[in-house]
Amino acid sequence: KPMHVFLDKNWAAKLSDLSFSISLPEGKSRIEAEWVLGTFGYIDPLYHKTCFVTEYTDVYSFGICLLVIITGKPAIMTISDGDLQGILSLVRELCENGKLDEVIDPRLMKDITSDQRLQVEACVVLALRCCKERDEDRPKMIQVAKELKQIEASLKNSS
Repeated sequence: KPMHVFLDKNWAAKLSDLSFSISLPEGKSRIEAEWVLGTFGYIDPLYHKTCFVTEYTDVYSFGICLLVIITGKPAIMTISDGDLQGILSLVRELCENGKLDEVIDPRLMKDITSDQRLQVEACVVLALRCCKERDEDRPKMIQVAKELKQIEASLKNSS
């Protein structure tokens, strides 16, 4: 969750509250876990179906976290008649309807350059890939990190 990400004096992200984390044994890509604690909206729905934690479970949660940061909206929202909608379905719907500009938090949009906007849009696309329904369609976390570095570098290269 964004509330567990802190920035140090050099603006490097630091993660906190890993008390519910599950480590995969070396050489294993998944383990059965009958219970996983976490925040509703961030937990991989595939886990709920299979009770398996995989190397892609955190990729899904990271994608949701990224969408929450970019949109400024919670992972789960109450909509009309008390129904709930996840941030993922909202962002997918907006993107499918060509409304990417409505995805990005207006507070974020007001002070960014066009190059920075392209970076944010690339992060939205990456977050959606992290949240693919089938875990094998998601990138591995090392690939996510590489893509984030490429997105960051794209701004430096255009300056």
